Amino acid sequence: MQLSFQNSSVIYFKILYIGIISFIALNSQAQNLSAAQIKTGLIFKFTQNLKWNLTKSPDSFQIFIIGEDRELVYELDKLSKLKKINNLSISVQKLKHLDNVVAPFPQILIVGQEYNFNIKQIYRKIASSNCLLITTNCRENQYVMINFTEDKQKVNFEVNRITLFGQKIDVSTKLVLLGGKDIDLFDLYHDLEKKLDSAQQNLKHQQQFLEEQSFELEKRKREINESKKDVVLLQSQIMQQKDNLKKLTTSISVQELILNQKMDLLNIQKMAIIKQENEIDKQRKAISDQKEILDSQLKDIYQNKKIIEQQIETLTSQTDTIKNQKSTIHISIIIIVIFAVLILTIFYLFRNKQKINNRLNEKNIEVLQQKHRIEKQAEALNLTNNELQTSQEEIKNQSEILKKMNFDLSSQTSILQEKNKQINASLRYAQTIQNAILPPKKHKGKTYEYFVIYKPREIVSGDFFWFSEIYDNNTKNIFASVIDCTGHGVPGAFMAMIGNRILNETILEKKIYDPSDILETMHTVVKTTLKQDESNNTDGMDMSIIRAVKQNKITKITFSGAKQTFYILKKKTGEVLRIRGDVKAIGGIYYDHVQFTSKTFELELGDIVFLLSDGIIDQNGESKKRFGSLNLIALIKELHTISFDLQQAYIESYLKGYMKSIEQRDDITLMAIKF
Repeated sequence: MQLSFQNSSVIYFKILYIGIISFIALNSQAQNLSAAQIKTGLIFKFTQNLKWNLTKSPDSFQIFIIGEDRELVYELDKLSKLKKINNLSISVQKLKHLDNVVAPFPQILIVGQEYNFNIKQIYRKIASSNCLLITTNCRENQYVMINFTEDKQKVNFEVNRITLFGQKIDVSTKLVLLGGKDIDLFDLYHDLEKKLDSAQQNLKHQQQFLEEQSFELEKRKREINESKKDVVLLQSQIMQQKDNLKKLTTSISVQELILNQKMDLLNIQKMAIIKQENEIDKQRKAISDQKEILDSQLKDIYQNKKIIEQQIETLTSQTDTIKNQKSTIHISIIIIVIFAVLILTIFYLFRNKQKINNRLNEKNIEVLQQKHRIEKQAEALNLTNNELQTSQEEIKNQSEILKKMNFDLSSQTSILQEKNKQINASLRYAQTIQNAILPPKKHKGKTYEYFVIYKPREIVSGDFFWFSEIYDNNTKNIFASVIDCTGHGVPGAFMAMIGNRILNETILEKKIYDPSDILETMHTVVKTTLKQDESNNTDGMDMSIIRAVKQNKITKITFSGAKQTFYILKKKTGEVLRIRGDVKAIGGIYYDHVQFTSKTFELELGDIVFLLSDGIIDQNGESKKRFGSLNLIALIKELHTISFDLQQAYIESYLKGYMKSIEQRDDITLMAIKF
């Protein structure tokens, strides 16, 4: 046991080492073991003589290593595959930097000799965390727990009980008595070698299986190569579809206009047909009434005809009687008295017959008049029937025309639905391509974090956002940009693809890092690419871009904008700074005399910056009033009291409540970055 005393204004006793520098006298059977193998065996023995006072049972026993001792990593990894500690599987992980030592800490942290100058910093990080610190040849005695003392011939270790007690790790007295006989490293590694041989046999079987899988993989590769040709052909067809997309959209718009006109005409014709059907119903009712009147009149005429026939029979009978009387007069002419009587009788009968004939003539005249009236009514009825038949034929013809127009309309609707289905499929594929070129919509790192609200008005968008980290002279530069291209939908998406390619070329290939120079270069290349000096093309884009360099707690930001505004939310005061960009846009034929300018700001820890297109500001609510810049500034001020993780959901909810049932009028993009 080694004790260390130190005198100051108050003399206190501090035990630097409670533990005995134990010399591991490796016996002849262990002389061939390397230092890494000896350390691995000792570490395994340490775990059997130490007790971690953990409040929660872990899923595995974790060992982290910082340093360049690759053999030790290999031996520990081999041990983890064949052994368990406290019935827990062993997890071995190598860390690249000291910054990777963060909570939750492992049960054992092994620090290489090259990091001994950082031992104080490491010790303070893991203080009171139940983490065992194992070092090599470290002389900072007050910070070590278990320290290997290694030279060319042997490996020893020393234990500091005070630091272990501070880590809430109980030390068995057997630990300080460990020697070569107790450890028996050779038996440990002999057991490991047996298990390793078994693992190697399994590995051979796995290799044989992998060879079989490799053969299948080669076969699949050949199939994939064959499929690539089909993919190239499909891509060519997709490009052709994109070329025809605009023409097809125009054609569909024209067809929709024609269909709307035909629908209006059909509605007018339907109203006319309904009106004619009402008139026909009225005529049918009038004809039905006339038929009833005619039937009644014909019945009266038939009865009158029967009466007249009876009168004619009576007159015929009377005529026969008169003839018989005449014969009797001629026979009885001798008798004058009888003759005179007969003459008087004949005169009387003649007068009666004349009266009857007059009455009969009057009846005949009435019958002829009634017949004439019936004939006129029949002619009117025939005329009405002819008109009704003509109207029915017209209605039938119009119904046939209407059926044909409905069939044509149904066919054109089916064609339009199929074309719309094809267009939507093409647009969905274009959306997949557009999303593939965009950076992630959310990121959380140590030095900054950001989120993006990205809401295209249609399937594809004329807005896009850009983000990149670039190291220049060992300095990390953070670039962020929001770009609003002319138009939306398919035309805007094509402009967005062009803008994204030019921005990548400007920053990543040409290595232009000043924001104002980036905008000037973008402006020149867009005009050249779209040949705007030779044509009437005025398409372009509005954009804002920042370059951020973080030094300690201060972040220096350089901003340049093309017809876009930049906002800063100060964490300490809740103040919102509004910085306008230049009036010149990217591309187009205007404002060539205007030069883009840069503005520089210093942000403190926790400040948030906002880059956005004009989609939010120009959005209407139910009152037909724009959201506006003042409303946006008020919204950003409200975010001062809300954690950054909840700000995206708050903004989206606020915007949805403002829009309610009103449709989105433009693409919406907002990027918020917290430094």
